[in-house]
Amino acid sequence: MRRRTMLLCLPLLSGKVLAGALAEDVRTVLSALARERTLTAHFRMERTVAGLSKPFVSTGRVTVIEGLGLVWRTITPIEDVLAYGRTKAARTDDDGKINISTSKHSHIIEEQMSAMLSGDTAELDRRFFADARIGTDGSWVLVLTPKIEFLANFMRECQVKGGRNISEASFYQPDGSILRIYFSGHSSDSVNTEDRSLLERLS
Repeated sequence: MRRRTMLLCLPLLSGKVLAGALAEDVRTVLSALARERTLTAHFRMERTVAGLSKPFVSTGRVTVIEGLGLVWRTITPIEDVLAYGRTKAARTDDDGKINISTSKHSHIIEEQMSAMLSGDTAELDRRFFADARIGTDGSWVLVLTPKIEFLANFMRECQVKGGRNISEASFYQPDGSILRIYFSGHSSDSVNTEDRSLLERLS
């Protein structure tokens, strides 16, 4: 699955989302999340491919800043950066250097990030069917199914689990592969200066 498709779901990490025309359980889940304009979290990503006994594993950090964009920084097994700002994108090239270029996708991702962080769920509602299940302990599961063909080509369904913050996101792909991302160490008090500096260069 293309990472930019996965990143369309990541504004939910910020927690600052309010549902408009979405179902009551979905509104309850989204409004229960912490509402912050910035977010940093650690991730562990496991990609399970049909026919292989062990998943591919990577770890790193994700940073979301309202009005600037998103940085997805893989630290292990190899260092790799994918970032989207207002007008430009950045990614690590074959030589290990961060290459910045104009991207036709940057504004789409940055606009969705800002819309989510500001409490506008119109983009979520336009791209996904949403359903939610809420546990008696405050835990919840949010299920997103693509409405548009572009997303459906790469993702059959996305399941997001959490409580106050998102703890896990699973992406089920048409070829049978499963991408699971586990999040920890959520913080809105401090943003990595390296990530902020990179996003400012992409504005």
